[in-house]
Amino acid sequence: DQKGDENFEDLLSLSRHANVYIKISALFRIANEDPFPYEDIRKNRFLPLLEKFGASRLMFGTDFPFVIEKEGGYTGTVDLIGSWATDGGDRKALLGGTAENLFGEWGDGCCIAMTASCNACKVGRSKDEYCAKFPSYFGCPVVTEPARVIDSHLHIWANDVESEMYPYKTGGDPTASLANAASTDRILANMTSAGVDGALIVQPSNHGFDHSYVAAAIAAHPSVFKGMLLHDPSRGTADAVSDVERLLDDGFVGVRFNPYLWAEGALMSDDPAAVAVCRRCAELRMPVGIMCFKGLNLHLEDIEQLINKSPETTFIIDHLGFTSLDQKGDENFEDLLSLSRHANVYIKISALFRIANEDPFPYEDIRKNRFLP
Repeated sequence: DQKGDENFEDLLSLSRHANVYIKISALFRIANEDPFPYEDIRKNRFLPLLEKFGASRLMFGTDFPFVIEKEGGYTGTVDLIGSWATDGGDRKALLGGTAENLFGEWGDGCCIAMTASCNACKVGRSKDEYCAKFPSYFGCPVVTEPARVIDSHLHIWANDVESEMYPYKTGGDPTASLANAASTDRILANMTSAGVDGALIVQPSNHGFDHSYVAAAIAAHPSVFKGMLLHDPSRGTADAVSDVERLLDDGFVGVRFNPYLWAEGALMSDDPAAVAVCRRCAELRMPVGIMCFKGLNLHLEDIEQLINKSPETTFIIDHLGFTSLDQKGDENFEDLLSLSRHANVYIKISALFRIANEDPFPYEDIRKNRFLP
């Protein structure tokens, strides 16, 4: 009505405040003569709110139990509001994402209906009933997919038998205790046991610059594995960039720089090929990871120069920058923290055993003195 229209302008004016959210709830309380399914509310209230606030600041509600006495009832109201958001991302925000951002996640990642795979409907309605209405959401208008566990850094290499087809580089044979422990089959078994859904395979040194074993694993399990290729500093600019583009087609989504593969004293940031690779990675949205095995302090200035020369590239510092739990590691850790001023620098919380020194599993000192800071 007229009074409501005036109030609605006031409501829209609150959109200028980023910390104000709106509940799309209790529709029957403002409907007046607008019958279910409330088309006038959709056009004259919901759509303007969606435009002004965006779906990330809207959340649905039913006002149960009062809604059960109204036309459509509880189930009808849930389905109706879900249908109003025609964009999949908007629907996900409206029907759960915004609420979970504000109040925390619910349960096992499924809001109220069923898992994303439609294996178990939790409200007694059939998969086909939902799929007919919301095919883009696997038959569930309110699903929020559970968080997936992704291992961002692991290595695989051929076992004794596979190495006949995928040989190690000269001098690259793995230690006897691990020779048959890192095959594709073995890591898949370990991931299943640990509840890990996916992994980024970093090219192992054992196979040098021959990426065929990792590429085969990605090809066999494309929904589980992605790869990070190893940059070869001996390659010229054109060839190095071509390597990145070629391996991207094979499922490699990042590039690893190992500073110790350059000639002693040479800097990555002084290498035109390395800088060109970084810039091409920015265009391809492929992060560049850097392994500072002998200490971050030895490479901090070099890394800063790479960031300056390729500011659009995402850089990753492997293994907490190898900031071991000792005096030298503490000094390096301050350098690591200093990189936080660059929004395009990320840190892998990985290979904790490499920095633990005398800190036994479960690495309480690493948690307090590295992870929490």
